[in-house]
Amino acid sequence: MKQTHVTIALLLCLLFSDDSLEKSPEIIGPDRIQTKAHLGRRLVLDCKAKPNCEMNLTTIYWLVNGSFPEALSTSRISEMEESISSDGTVQRNLMLKNVMTEDLSSTYVCVVMNTEGVAKKLVTLRKTLGKISIVK
Repeated sequence: MKQTHVTIALLLCLLFSDDSLEKSPEIIGPDRIQTKAHLGRRLVLDCKAKPNCEMNLTTIYWLVNGSFPEALSTSRISEMEESISSDGTVQRNLMLKNVMTEDLSSTYVCVVMNTEGVAKKLVTLRKTLGKISIVK
């Protein structure tokens, strides 16, 4: 279902594109990051981008190991609603309801596309050790 929406959005972008000053979208911040994750806790991965598209024909979505989150065999991982700020920045977050060991070996990619190109942000997770309390 999601693939169909992405394909339609891309076709619309191509249909309405012209030779204006539009540029490829740009990820805000680093395009490769490693994020600390606590096993059993909720984690939200964020993705913000400048669409650089006058007609606001920008699509933003997440892939987990190359698949759309809703195609995964788990409901623990889901995309949150897309938002557009007053300055035109687009954002879509990915939520892991409770991080599991298997999530640490997954690859998370935020994809942003418009008529002029594609930008990607690659996220990997690193396990964080909790604080150790010593009781005397």
